[in-house]
Amino acid sequence: MARARYATGRVARAINDLLGRNDYTEGAEVAEVYLGRDVLVARLRRPVVIEGQCEDVERTVDLFDLMEMHRGTNE
Repeated sequence: MARARYATGRVARAINDLLGRNDYTEGAEVAEVYLGRDVLVARLRRPVVIEGQCEDVERTVDLFDLMEMHRGTNE
């Protein structure tokens, strides 16, 4: 059986290259590509870096406990 060829990866790389050349789409990148017989759809995303810090906490909180705590402070 012949090995399947998927062109979507190459298409996504080519679109990413073109996105950097346009002021409106600069900073965007291809998230998904759908390549059909008569249609090409590329969904774009704009990655964002959120400043802050990450902390590892040892305890876990149940979602329902958080909801109860929230209800108690807003009543």
